[in-house]
Amino acid sequence: MKTLITAIFATLFINSAKADVLPVKLAEYVKKYDSYGFLVPGKEMNDFKVAYGENTLIMQIVFNVTDYKKLAVQRGLHLTVTTTDEGTFKTVLDWYWKPLTKNAPIYTDCGFKAGEYTITLFDNDNPDKVFAKRTITVKPNEAKVANADAFEYNRTDFKIWTCKDVDEKTWKPIVPTSKIKAGSCVILFFDSKDKIKNKGVMRWGIYKVSPDGVENIVSQKDQGVNIAMEQWSKLYYEECEAFSTPGKYRIYITTKWNADAHSNTNGDHYYQKVDLIVE
Repeated sequence: MKTLITAIFATLFINSAKADVLPVKLAEYVKKYDSYGFLVPGKEMNDFKVAYGENTLIMQIVFNVTDYKKLAVQRGLHLTVTTTDEGTFKTVLDWYWKPLTKNAPIYTDCGFKAGEYTITLFDNDNPDKVFAKRTITVKPNEAKVANADAFEYNRTDFKIWTCKDVDEKTWKPIVPTSKIKAGSCVILFFDSKDKIKNKGVMRWGIYKVSPDGVENIVSQKDQGVNIAMEQWSKLYYEECEAFSTPGKYRIYITTKWNADAHSNTNGDHYYQKVDLIVE
């Protein structure tokens, strides 16, 4: 009888512990906003696979907070996404929220390459105080593995213009050129024939090409944080620092999560590229 009571107590304790754990929801990353201007999490996902032509799955990590008082912290909530890559422990994402003052979903985006990940939400001042934890496996796409050159779009529909300005009424480049003077400014204008799915921040990669064809990183700039549309087709900015010396330059554009810092944009995982001669 004592054993039975102990077993029942243990079961109740386990169920109680589970009830206190804040569920970790993974949602499709779509830039969609409500009438108040707040980002709305996408459709919940439970099957995680890198899409055809991609090397990273971008998702929203969502916590539906229904009792913020249970998440009481002094200075903030700390979210980490970690993985082990070829035996090396890596932190993929470090994110923080201030102490909560109301019940509302909290969320952020993260890029997941194929592999196993642990998602943990804890007290920033007391890492042992864990509010939520989940382990997921992101599967590679077989088609991508079989064909490394696969890309989900037709690049002939994309173009990068190097120009003096952009007419925002007609969305045409003003004074397009393939040559500029060293130290001068130029507009980098990404133009798509059709609207493409908003996958978050876009990253420009600027490289100087040596005579033997080797690309050397010059600059990387992120753009598109405030794109508030589910789909979009035009993006541009003025670059005044990267082209300081004469030579041949190559400009790429891709998503933030499909670009490795300080390297080429993951081989074939870019939207478009263009060369610019600096005299």
